[in-house]
Amino acid sequence: MRTSLDSADPAHQPRGSLTVVGIGPTGCRGMMTPDVREAIWQAEDLVGFEGYLNLLNKAVAPGNRHHFGLGDEVARCHHAIGLAAEGRRVVMVCSGDGGIYAMGSLVLETIASHHHREDRLAQGIELVMMPGITAMQALSAAAGAMLGHDFCAISLSTLLTPRETIWKRVTHAVAGDFVMALYNPRSRQRATFLQEVIDHCRAHRSATTPVAVGRALGSDQQTVVLHPLGEINTETVDMHTTLIVGNSQSCIHEMAGQRFAYTPRGYGGARLV
Repeated sequence: MRTSLDSADPAHQPRGSLTVVGIGPTGCRGMMTPDVREAIWQAEDLVGFEGYLNLLNKAVAPGNRHHFGLGDEVARCHHAIGLAAEGRRVVMVCSGDGGIYAMGSLVLETIASHHHREDRLAQGIELVMMPGITAMQALSAAAGAMLGHDFCAISLSTLLTPRETIWKRVTHAVAGDFVMALYNPRSRQRATFLQEVIDHCRAHRSATTPVAVGRALGSDQQTVVLHPLGEINTETVDMHTTLIVGNSQSCIHEMAGQRFAYTPRGYGGARLV
């Protein structure tokens, strides 16, 4: 999506651009859209978390790099917007999709807050949001088609969302029989929260419900394992892992030595014969 901020005023024509992109779960070239690759190649400045920028080869991303650490998200936004306001072509680099659990919403929130104060931080810049491939999409595809019917994504991180709010969302998702993609599932500070979520799922779903567990998705080190809900060991899960918990209809099919998990959409077996 392209948005030229304040471009209706001839005196405030775009001086630069800020493009928010997602490079896929691990920055693998095959997980980037052509538009994202082109934007990264054309960028004068690349702004992002140092871990994501380090995934980009200089041959793919030759622009000036502005590294930020975890916890510096607000400063990252201000820096990127400031560079664009100076007339530069800036790309904000995110993992997955830039608008899903990433910097897209914070960029817009920052711009909106300054406009509300009549502080024209982003005056005249062109803002572009480009879609990317998320970890849940990559995991669903690697496992089969687990997101084949209604699903939701829930982050278990309590850094920005109260635990009570997350638990409310989990319980409603389970009650609604949604397939659930779980992000940021387990950390040292939240060693038992994922287990509580899994236990709640077990109380309402069959022990044979498939659960896909993926790490390093899209990279050469990718691992994807299918577990029955009743047997998954949460001790092996960390912050670099994404999980998809199937719903009551999700199942596993084996063929040619491979196992695939999928969630039927409701066409009905009789009509498929």
